[in-house]
Amino acid sequence: MIVPASGAVLLQQDKDAMHAAVDKGWLTAGPINAEFEGRLGAFTGVKNVRTCNSGSSANLLAVAAMVEAGRWKRGDHILTVAASFPTTVAPLLLYGLIPRFVDV
Repeated sequence: MIVPASGAVLLQQDKDAMHAAVDKGWLTAGPINAEFEGRLGAFTGVKNVRTCNSGSSANLLAVAAMVEAGRWKRGDHILTVAASFPTTVAPLLLYGLIPRFVDV
């Protein structure tokens, strides 16, 4: 199967699975997502796997985890790409971190 560099790739089996979830009333995370997290954790060997609704939310959770773990603290300078989405920088500012932009 060729996967394009951008755009959606939805196979019929993906569409069937989405329709099955909606038909069961799950418009947000539910049993199918919980099963996915469990299977992904087993596959990767990671004990606690949680999915996110977007890359923006994932960025926020990643920054929060680094701060909560004590790896980053207010005033730390964090390298980030200059050509990116605002949601790459917003979590840094939220936690009082200082973004330092680098060019790709």
